[in-house]
Amino acid sequence: MRISLVDREQNKRTRRKARSRRGRRRSRTFHSAIPQVQGPARSRVRTGKERRPRAKDDRPPGEGAVRRPLWQGIRWRSVLRRLPAVAILLALLGLIAYTSVDARFFVYEARVVGSHYVPAERIYALAGVHEQNIFWLQPRKAAERIEQLPGIRSARVRCSLPARVSITVDERRPVIMWRTERHGGDWWLDEEGLVLPYHGDTESEETIFVVDTSDRQLQEGATIQPRELVQWVRQLAVALPGSRIFFYQADRGLSFTREVAGHKWQVYVGDGDGLVHKIQVVRALTDYLVARNSYPAYMDVRWPDLPVYGLPATADAGGGQ
Repeated sequence: MRISLVDREQNKRTRRKARSRRGRRRSRTFHSAIPQVQGPARSRVRTGKERRPRAKDDRPPGEGAVRRPLWQGIRWRSVLRRLPAVAILLALLGLIAYTSVDARFFVYEARVVGSHYVPAERIYALAGVHEQNIFWLQPRKAAERIEQLPGIRSARVRCSLPARVSITVDERRPVIMWRTERHGGDWWLDEEGLVLPYHGDTESEETIFVVDTSDRQLQEGATIQPRELVQWVRQLAVALPGSRIFFYQADRGLSFTREVAGHKWQVYVGDGDGLVHKIQVVRALTDYLVARNSYPAYMDVRWPDLPVYGLPATADAGGGQ
């Protein structure tokens, strides 16, 4: 049998390659088991033989670079996603511009409700809404300006499209006409004692009159002192029907004229301390004297536990009791 020399040579080469691979594998395993001491990092020096990779866009026109149109570089999906927001923004800007110049959105009149004493024209002028754009109005500030009027207790301003304004006011009601005899003036007061800039109805059955002989001076927007003075007068008027005219003196305080069966006498009340008790004493003492057909010249209940009354000068008893 013949053995080809070529086959022998190939088998030898194959065995040598296998042995070399096994040797390299053992070498790698041995070196990997021993920790290696790392030296300082070395910067790689690029030689002239190494070529720098060229970017696609850096290719010269002659080497196959193709120039794309500008519209091909736009990200159309991103643009399409932003289109609704851009459309809404443009619509809002157009709406703001339209409402800022159109005359239909400017205020030229207002509906005033609750105005009986203060003229509606004065309330509208003080509100500061004339010729103002409805979108730029501040109702709360307009109401605060209206409330600066002495006769206005509270105000409310409402706005609606296209340019409607409604003003509702709560006016202070005049209930007492206060006459200062020394300074010759008539002033109207509300139930809190505030001096009003307008007059009430003197024919109304609810109107109470006070004649002040003290050196008091009043002015619009001021509050009478003491502030409870008005409440005392109103309490007397309610508790003693028929008494609508009261008097105030600096030394004696409040007083009024009591009339029963055609007879009149003065009742001195003083201040409001123990006013309920004083009213009870006036009623009881009046009933006691009228039952005996005795009508006094005056009553003094400033000290309700020790009331005093005086008989007319024509009576036999005379003097005071």
